Amino acid sequence: MEYVKLGILWLLFFVPHSLLAANNIKERLTRSLPILNRSYRFIYNLQSILFFTWAFYFQRTIHPTFLFEPIPLMQSFALLFMGVGLTLMLLSFKNYSAKEFIGIQQWRQQTFNPALSETLNTKGLNQYARHPLYTASFIFLWSYLLYKPHYANLEFVLLSSLYLVVGTHLEEQKLITQFGKKYKEYQKKVGRFW
Repeated sequence: MEYVKLGILWLLFFVPHSLLAANNIKERLTRSLPILNRSYRFIYNLQSILFFTWAFYFQRTIHPTFLFEPIPLMQSFALLFMGVGLTLMLLSFKNYSAKEFIGIQQWRQQTFNPALSETLNTKGLNQYARHPLYTASFIFLWSYLLYKPHYANLEFVLLSSLYLVVGTHLEEQKLITQFGKKYKEYQKKVGRFW
């Protein structure tokens, strides 16, 4: 029963995270609640952090049942690759404004921008993968599972991986709408994850 609850909690994080990121939902909400115009991105991130923390905390309360007995050498490699994943995440963010990503810029400028960026960014890690942050997340997640091979972590990693694949598809639809032919050309040249 704990694993069912855990799955529900992760869905409570993933589903609103995707739905509230959709431009048509953002625009509808900000139209009906104008106060959200400048705070939408900030509130979106806040609710995401709260739901993620709730699900991850519950996951940590589940008594660990091992998929297999951890091997110290494997755990050392897993830690190394978790570090690689985190480093790639940080490098992925170099192409974007942290203030805009968090929602501080929109708050200060009192503007609403449904898209995070007005220009298609193909520099940095984006020249090697269209979604380098998601690639880094895959590396981190699967390394985390090897480091702590529990059934609860397996559920988390599988659901997260599915979410990342679905999330990239949804994000690419938005990017095609926003950048059109330019993004389609980019898709031909650069792989989704590598």
